[in-house]
Amino acid sequence: MPDGQSATETPPARPVVAASGADVPRERWRDWLLSPFLLAGVACVALAALSAAVQPTVPSYDPWAWIVWGREVVDPHLSFAVGGGPSWKPLPVIFTTVYGLFGGASPTLWVITARAGGLLALVAAYRLAARLVDREAGPPSWAPIAAGVIAAVCLVINRYWFYDLYRGTSEPILIAASLWAIDRHLDGRHGSAFVLGVVASLIRPEAWPFVIVYGGWLWVRAPRLRALVALGLFSIPFFWFVPPWIGSGQPFLAATHAKQYNGHLGKHPFLTVLSRGLDLQTVPVLLAALVTVGLAWRRGRERLTLVLAGGVVVWWVIVVGMTLDGY
Repeated sequence: MPDGQSATETPPARPVVAASGADVPRERWRDWLLSPFLLAGVACVALAALSAAVQPTVPSYDPWAWIVWGREVVDPHLSFAVGGGPSWKPLPVIFTTVYGLFGGASPTLWVITARAGGLLALVAAYRLAARLVDREAGPPSWAPIAAGVIAAVCLVINRYWFYDLYRGTSEPILIAASLWAIDRHLDGRHGSAFVLGVVASLIRPEAWPFVIVYGGWLWVRAPRLRALVALGLFSIPFFWFVPPWIGSGQPFLAATHAKQYNGHLGKHPFLTVLSRGLDLQTVPVLLAALVTVGLAWRRGRERLTLVLAGGVVVWWVIVVGMTLDGY
């Protein structure tokens, strides 16, 4: 490299992990402060706060339980008890514990958080879809924009999307964390990607295998992130099992409640699970996704699309397996 030329002026084709395990602090903080995730997050929080002011709502059953549990953690006059109510989910209660310090504002603060997560999911869907456009084929300049808009629209038209966003459930945050984790990885921000994967794992146990595998890959490829990986992997079982143990005496309370609310699967459990899954989907969007994957397979050069499709299949297998096991 010629004298005086900055390493940031000619970025490598692939993200490279520094052998020394350390970046220049000023460069690292500048990149983080100007990252698309943070800028989008600030905008989405502002819009979510505006929506809560214009369209306030009472959180639905599960979110209300998380708000109560968070208040019980910080209020010395209350006892922390999670034996009743819905299944335990660590991430929402981490937020509502902080919000419990603000008394009656806690429900509104959680609704703002959930709505901001949903808006972040739309931004991530747009960015990822635009990225998947086959650039090697020389698409027109409008193609990535069109792909991004279509992806965001496909998310919005899901019949459960608005309800989940409006009433403060955790699924929009799960989608945001998952999609942004992929986005950050593709940008070479492996630490951020791992943290977002941990966030998803504190909402759904289906994310655990992905985070464990990714953490193992980082352990080998990015030694400077080993402390982060160790802390993140430790936090998952800690927050899933220790608080319920304290609040109910049952460390596996989340699994117990999940099995209680599974419902009957009938004489043909596998078909019942499939029908439940289809009921959650927007069928034309699902068919379009299958066609897209088929085209990517036929062209043979859209590796990223195929890898993401493979991840979806793995997630689907995990969910179906857990449901057939009674969850």
